[in-house]
Amino acid sequence: MTDQDLGKSSIIETGVDGNYINLDCMMDGFSGRLHVEDYPIATGQGLVGTGTACYRAKVQGSHDWKYALKLKWQWAQERPENELLNLAKEKCAWGAVSLDYYKELENTANLRRGLRWGHQRKYVNPSIGDRHYNIDQETQQPDCNVAGLAQYTQETSNFFQKRILICTITSPLGRPLRTFQSHVELLQVFRDAIKCHRSLYYDAEILHRDISPGNIIIVDHQDKDQPKGILIDLDSAINLDEASEAGLGITGTRPFMAIGVLRKEPPTYRHDLESFLYVLLWTIITNHAESPPAGSRLRQWSNGDWDELAARKSLDMAGKKIQDILGEFGSEFDSLKPLVEKLHQLLFPLRDGAVWTGTDATPVAMGELYEGMIAAFEGAITSEGQRLM
Repeated sequence: MTDQDLGKSSIIETGVDGNYINLDCMMDGFSGRLHVEDYPIATGQGLVGTGTACYRAKVQGSHDWKYALKLKWQWAQERPENELLNLAKEKCAWGAVSLDYYKELENTANLRRGLRWGHQRKYVNPSIGDRHYNIDQETQQPDCNVAGLAQYTQETSNFFQKRILICTITSPLGRPLRTFQSHVELLQVFRDAIKCHRSLYYDAEILHRDISPGNIIIVDHQDKDQPKGILIDLDSAINLDEASEAGLGITGTRPFMAIGVLRKEPPTYRHDLESFLYVLLWTIITNHAESPPAGSRLRQWSNGDWDELAARKSLDMAGKKIQDILGEFGSEFDSLKPLVEKLHQLLFPLRDGAVWTGTDATPVAMGELYEGMIAAFEGAITSEGQRLM
C-alpha cells in the first residue's frame, strides 16, 4: 500500500531537502515550494475534534522561519477563518496576524462518497452531556477502556456532518506564551494582546471569543511600535455586524471561559477581558509548564458541567478568595500580585455588597475597562523595569 492508501496526507510532500508544500498561487510575492518543519509546533490533543496541526514554514532558500502553516478539519457550516482575517486586514486592526495563503484541500463528503452506513452512534461527554465546546485544553477526561466506550455514546439518526480540510498560512510567526523570558516580556505581551483585542473589536467589529494561552503568541524582532504579543486563531470569532444572539453556543477553552459565558449569556467584550485575567493567572502559576501543579485551584476550572464551573469560578473570584489563588504564585512572581489585584478590581467590582460579573455595554464603560486594564499593565511594566535597575 502507498502512504496515501495508509492514510498519510499528500499535502505535505518530502524531498531531498525536507518537507514542503507546493503553492499554487503567489504568496507574499513568492510562489513555488514552501518548506515546512518536520514536527508541528502545536497540535490538538483531543481524540475527537478538528485535528488542528500548526507548523513553522519558510520560503525556499531562506533561513528564517517566517510563517505559520495551519491544517484544520473545519465544520462546513462554520464561517471560514480567512473571511475574518481579511476583514481585520481591511479594517487595519492593530496587531492582527496577516493571512498570506488560504486553500480548501479536501472534504469529508468526498472521502466518504460511495460508502453506506448502518446505525450510527455519537460521542457524549459524560461531564456536560451533548453540548459542543472547545476541548483543546481539556486535560482531565474520565477513565474508560475500549470495552466501555459504548456508555459514552448514544445512537443518532444524524449522518456525519461535513468537514473541510483547510490550509492557512499566516505571519508573523511567534513563540508560545509559556516561553516568556522575563516578567517585562510577559507583561508586554498581555498589554499588546489586549490592545489587539480592542482594535479587533472597535475597528473590525470582531469578537474573538477564545482567549487562551494557545491563542496568544510572543513575537520577536518587532519594531518598537509593533506588538510584542499577538492574538491568533479567529476560528471561534464572530463578526458583530452579522452575529445574532440566537444560535451562538458556548464557545471557548474551558479553564479560561468567563463566568457569564458558562452561564450561557450572550458573548461580550468583557467576557474576553475576563479570560485574559484567567490566562494570566494560569501562565504565572504554571510557570513555563503545560498544566498547574497538583493541588492548584486552577485544576478545578476544567471539571464539571457549565453550571458547576460557573459556580466554582464565581466563588474563586468573590471577595478575598482571589488571595488564595495569589498564594499559589511562586516567590519570583510576588511583584505581580498588585497587578492581578488591580485587574480583579476592574473586572469584578462590588455592587450592592456583592461581586458583579455582568457587562456594561455603554461606550464609556467599554473604554474605561480597556484603558484601565492596559494602564494596569503599563504600570506593572514600569515597576518591573525600575525593580531591575
